[in-house]
Amino acid sequence: MKIAGKTKIYISATTSKGQKYVTYGTGNEQEKEYILTETDYPENKWITEQRNIESEIKKTDAENELYSIDGFLIRGKGRIYDIKVS
Repeated sequence: MKIAGKTKIYISATTSKGQKYVTYGTGNEQEKEYILTETDYPENKWITEQRNIESEIKKTDAENELYSIDGFLIRGKGRIYDIKVS
C-alpha cells in the first residue's frame, strides 16, 4: 500500500459482541465500537502491511471472537494493492 497525508484505514468486522471497526492511523475514535491502533505510515512510499484483525480485537476484549470481516474503507489518500484475508 501507499499512503499520503493523514489517512485512516477502517476494517469492519462482526464479532461475538457486535459490529466493531478496527481503525489504523492517527486520531481519536471516541465511540466504543472503534478499536484504534496508532499507526504512522511512511509518506507516499510503497510498503507491505500485514495485520491480525482478530488479535487487534482481542487486545481490547480477550473474550470477543471474530466472526467475519465485512468491509474495508480508506479515508484520505492512498493506494491499496492485493488484499488477502486468511
